[in-house]
Amino acid sequence: MWLHPGPALLGWPESRPDYFAVTRSKTPPATWADVLGVIAPARRRGRQVKSRWSAGAHFTPSRYGAHPRHTHDALTSRTAAATWVVQHAAEPANGGS
Repeated sequence: MWLHPGPALLGWPESRPDYFAVTRSKTPPATWADVLGVIAPARRRGRQVKSRWSAGAHFTPSRYGAHPRHTHDALTSRTAAATWVVQHAAEPANGGS
């Protein structure tokens, strides 16, 4: 598993070193097909939730970006968020939580 800081992938809105694309390769992702998931600090109403990370997996590309079909926003560390992505990326896209 490799973490690549955003927004290098497909027009993420701003350069934030705390947003990561999770991949199987050390090569930065070029398309959403290269991405297992995305992790970032959890946010509520635009503010970061202290000591919480969010994760998303199984992205569906659209003309407005890509949207995760599975998410979790109460993970306690960046490592826990990356582990969650890897676990959910291994599941079928229609399964999981």
